[in-house]
Amino acid sequence: MAQKNSAERKAKDALDDARTAAKKARKTAKDLSKKAAAQLGEIAADAEKIADTSKKKLAKHPKRIRKAAEKVVASLESETKRLVRKAEKKAAKAKDAVVEKVAEVVPEAPVVRRPAAKTPPAAKPAPAAEPAAGDLASLTVVQLRARARAEGRTGYSRLTKAALIELLGS
Repeated sequence: MAQKNSAERKAKDALDDARTAAKKARKTAKDLSKKAAAQLGEIAADAEKIADTSKKKLAKHPKRIRKAAEKVVASLESETKRLVRKAEKKAAKAKDAVVEKVAEVVPEAPVVRRPAAKTPPAAKPAPAAEPAAGDLASLTVVQLRARARAEGRTGYSRLTKAALIELLGS
């Protein structure tokens, strides 16, 4: 059995790092949008291709292979970070828009902005007094849906106005 020199060992370690980074990227891509996942998938495929380098090629050009593996790992890590940051920013923006829309529709709902950092959710406020059925009838379907959303109800999106009033009145 031939002994490996230090260049070959370093190249082998770099290939292992590339394989690990590709696995992590594929796992992360599952939580991203299709477009972002496709971008990340292309780079992960490059990393997997480099990680599958033959032993013969590794023995022949260890420094070149190590450089290529390190380069693809660095690009994969930076692209993963960039796409995750972009997705988090987009999600926070969408969440703020929903909170503001609910505040427009339901004036008595307080506008609560959450910090970007992950914090444990606060306890839900006590539900307000149940409005009379006549009060609900004066609201629009959009306002009724917003109330149902604020109360934590599910399955309200396709209900008619009468069904929403019945749901909220009970």
